[in-house]
Amino acid sequence: MAEFILYDHAGYILYYDRTNESIVKGSGYYPSPHVVPIFYSQSTLYIFYNGEKQNLEAYTSHSEEIIGGIEKISISKDNFFGAAEPGSPAIVFSRKTVAGWELFRCSEIFFENPLSTLTRSTWLSLHDGTLHDKTAITSHDNGFFISDRYYDRLENSKALEALSLHDESVVLMRGMSAERYVRYTPLIYFVAFGSDEQRESVITSILSLVEIGQYRGDFCIITDRDDMHSVLPDNFPGKLHIFRASAHSRIEMWKARYRIGELFQIGRYQPILYMDTDVICNAPINTLLRAVLMSPQISVGTEDHPGVVIIPSLYRESEAVGKAFFEHENFFPNKIYGFNSGIIGFPNINVAQAAFNTVIAIIDRMICLGNTKGWVDQAVLNYVLHKQACVDDTAISSMIAVGTGEGVFPYKNATQDPVLIHFWSTHAHDRLPRLKRYLQMRIEQLNKSQDTADLPEIL
Repeated sequence: MAEFILYDHAGYILYYDRTNESIVKGSGYYPSPHVVPIFYSQSTLYIFYNGEKQNLEAYTSHSEEIIGGIEKISISKDNFFGAAEPGSPAIVFSRKTVAGWELFRCSEIFFENPLSTLTRSTWLSLHDGTLHDKTAITSHDNGFFISDRYYDRLENSKALEALSLHDESVVLMRGMSAERYVRYTPLIYFVAFGSDEQRESVITSILSLVEIGQYRGDFCIITDRDDMHSVLPDNFPGKLHIFRASAHSRIEMWKARYRIGELFQIGRYQPILYMDTDVICNAPINTLLRAVLMSPQISVGTEDHPGVVIIPSLYRESEAVGKAFFEHENFFPNKIYGFNSGIIGFPNINVAQAAFNTVIAIIDRMICLGNTKGWVDQAVLNYVLHKQACVDDTAISSMIAVGTGEGVFPYKNATQDPVLIHFWSTHAHDRLPRLKRYLQMRIEQLNKSQDTADLPEIL
């Protein structure tokens, strides 16, 4: 049996307001489950509410004309025809005859599941950074909820029909309100070549992300080792991609992180985060991943950490952050401190691909010319991201701390616990033991805090 919705002369869909018991044009300023679309079939007007079909007994429909297979009807109540008067949100029942405003066009509707694609992912609300997982998206009679926000199904039918598994975002309407949701399917990846210590460092870093960071997304490891398939904790729900590669020198190992675009189906992930193997997660990682996804550029952390005894990473003084490149072109960023290439985040591969290709091309030229001293990839990345104006050094900088053999040094203006701690300022021979000690200490600290929170209140 064919079912139809009704349009007035201006193209507005007719709804029934159950609170005021009236027929209205559209779903209102803000849709509500109590304002529902009117359906028409075999001369009957009805709605769906609480899972039941309810006829609108107070109204009578009259077939007025059929032109080109399209039927137009009139609607009467108490012997008056309803008119879609301009400027009135409700249908006004005051007419004795039928003319243009009293005709409503029937349009056949096909019932499909508009949420099948939406409910396969977690979504980030761009305006406030709220994450809505699959369980927060629930169907209703005539629409659906995303957490506590109600969306009318008809109002968003085109957006939902166009949504595919590979779409990055969707704009949904709530009457006068518009909301853009971005798909949240994160990937965190590492590069680990050669030594057993590298493998142990990856395991330690991943464990911190899972146990402390509460991460449940997918991982990727770019590696030449054959024993990396077993690095995830038991029963971890995410996937592990092994990207086979080779590196015959330190600089080729550094270069490998910029090849992530070669991973099969990398386009389905957003955001994407690269981490060196000497990084420990210290707090829920979603905070940082949300910031990466909400930035339109490549997110990095500047090395402005007071108290860390190193040569300052100043653009005009340090080769480690590209001094020679900037000096050669007489082009220096309007920032004082450079950034570290050990933590790199980007909303999706499309944002990073051109810059990463450029970094690889410059590094290959440097290898050809034998110019491979120092922290080559970090210098090149600082230069390329600033030259291509695609760097965001504010979104996550305050979330990153630097770890040494003795302590942890937060960012200069950090107001909360760091999300990631990068132990690049720890001596190489003590780095892995330091990572493990800190991880164990942090887990015990959090467990103790939880135990204290669970204690009954003493009255």
